[in-house]
Amino acid sequence: MNKKHWQTILLSSLGGALEFYDFVIFATFAVVIGQTFFPSTSTLLSTLGAFVAFAIGYLARPFGGIIFSHFGDKYGRKRVFILSISIMAISTLLIGLLPSYTLWGVTATLLFILLRLAQGIAIGGEIPGAVTFVSEHVRKYPGLSCGMIFMFINFGIFLADVVHALLGSIDQHTAWRIAFIIGGILAIISYFLRKRLQESDIFLKEEKRHSIPIANLLTQHTRHAISGIFIVGAQAAIVSIFYLYITAYMSLLHYSHVTIAYTTITNLAIFSVFCVIGGFISDKTGQKPIIFFSSLLLIPAGLYFYYTLITGHAFMPAYIIISILSGFVAGTVSAYLVHLFPTNVRYTGVAFCYNVGFAIFGGLTPAIATYFTHQTNDKLSPAYLMCIIFIIAIISLILSRPAYQLHQEDR
Repeated sequence: MNKKHWQTILLSSLGGALEFYDFVIFATFAVVIGQTFFPSTSTLLSTLGAFVAFAIGYLARPFGGIIFSHFGDKYGRKRVFILSISIMAISTLLIGLLPSYTLWGVTATLLFILLRLAQGIAIGGEIPGAVTFVSEHVRKYPGLSCGMIFMFINFGIFLADVVHALLGSIDQHTAWRIAFIIGGILAIISYFLRKRLQESDIFLKEEKRHSIPIANLLTQHTRHAISGIFIVGAQAAIVSIFYLYITAYMSLLHYSHVTIAYTTITNLAIFSVFCVIGGFISDKTGQKPIIFFSSLLLIPAGLYFYYTLITGHAFMPAYIIISILSGFVAGTVSAYLVHLFPTNVRYTGVAFCYNVGFAIFGGLTPAIATYFTHQTNDKLSPAYLMCIIFIIAIISLILSRPAYQLHQEDR
């Protein structure tokens, strides 16, 4: 890898981290956001309302992915970076400034949902674009490259938790707004960083470009598209259940603010480091065995982790094990996806799998977990849900067959 490769990875990843900060800060402040835009006499119900809005943002991602990947496969990967970061910056700043339900009534709630949709659409093109762009620039090391992307994306989550911790001493109804405004400013910085990137040479050499890439994907690469959705489900479950939902879950279990902040920040750091390590190893061994064994081990490890949270005993060692295994999955899934599709539909294929997978297995998970925990009074409900998702992902992984090797396109 040369200097240009490292620069491409850094700039693409940093942009993703800043955008992802804006997106996931929502989950960190879910309780107070629920009280602001979904008021209720029950904290549980207002939090559930907030997570439904969170799911709406995730459900918008496939549409964003289709829109951005369409233009990315037809006209270039770089152009969509500029548009996605602009939408993210504007919507995030407006959310931070939006009056509450108390002042504007249902209008505030509707505008909040619309801005969440805008965020989801922007993210829908952002992460798949970064994965496709970097993998095509650093073709011999897709695992390491994608691992670094998700390390920086995790840094965005890490930064959100740090901001949450720093703002913990002030009124939370003010704190969440400050956090969103900070995110908007960071997105503007990311916009200027993106302008330094150059287009993928693989894309520039591609002569056959489909007029409607999504149509070609769904008709010619149906099997890989379906398999990819369920494989991404493993990564979506990891991010959603172990790192986004966990803050609200520990709050419901009455853990202190300090304990939650220390626990999540520490493990996000571990998770991030092992995304790179897992990706690097996968370039030597192949992505498939890394994803398979790590996902398999996460089933008993996840059950045990949630049990330790409920009992309050030794949950930190259990969380560290989760973070190591999660890094191996998150650092390799995207590198596996890029090998499922040819250049002229690669962006579309990655975006379709990634966004549909996250919409189904990531966006809906917190709301479903909260609902079943409330209905059954079984605090292990999130862990059971996680097990089902991992089993589906493992079966899909076994049945999938990568067909395209990026390094072969160097010829």
